[in-house]
Amino acid sequence: MPAAWIRSVDLFEAFDRLIARYDIATGNLILEVTESTTLGCLGYAKHILSGLRQRGCRLSLDDFGTGYSSLMQLHRITFDELKVDRSFISRLEQDKRAEAIALSILDLGHRLGMTVVAEGIETPGQHALLKAAGYDLGQGFWLARPFAEEDLIHWCHHLITPFTPARPRP
Repeated sequence: MPAAWIRSVDLFEAFDRLIARYDIATGNLILEVTESTTLGCLGYAKHILSGLRQRGCRLSLDDFGTGYSSLMQLHRITFDELKVDRSFISRLEQDKRAEAIALSILDLGHRLGMTVVAEGIETPGQHALLKAAGYDLGQGFWLARPFAEEDLIHWCHHLITPFTPARPRP
């Protein structure tokens, strides 16, 4: 969700119009907010994001671990999902400090009742480590490359469990 959108004066009215126009169930929406999006004014961001949660949307804190106010945002704003930045995930196998941070973020997210997503999984070793650690979801080229719409539909129909890699047919 772009920071400019959060700061717009008629955000709730515009959001409500879009939801009505496209007949969207807000419970199916996960709005991703990057750490830097709420940096300007945490109080105002909390007001806006709370309003969107009251409308049924779920909130995801994206790129976690790369900003300056991460923990304050987790304390002040209720998020449903925490996405661990790929900069930690990509170094898991060769950097014990990155692994320690990624596992600590997992623990923190679970203690706060959040779904924790690992971004940027690119090797079987990363996947195995994250799966064993208890990550809820994963994203990355090792799990799946970007798809055309018809390939995505096929992939979704054959996906057995979260966090299990599947490849589209050529």
